[in-house]
Amino acid sequence: MSSRAADKGVPTATLTTTVCGHGKRRGERGVVSNIVRGSIGSLIEWYDWYACTAFSVYYAAALPLR
Repeated sequence: MSSRAADKGVPTATLTTTVCGHGKRRGERGVVSNIVRGSIGSLIEWYDWYACTAFSVYYAAALPLR
């Protein structure tokens, strides 16, 4: 950061990392948790798509053509 930016009162962001006892494992657990949650969401979406597709034959028969 240049001293000119600090002189003008431009806010700066600093990156701080908090390590509490677990260190790297805490971040790995978060990544695994996000993958599991994303997989569950994807599974629900595919089930929804499959159910709508499977029953579309019955929906088509129930709806009038025009």
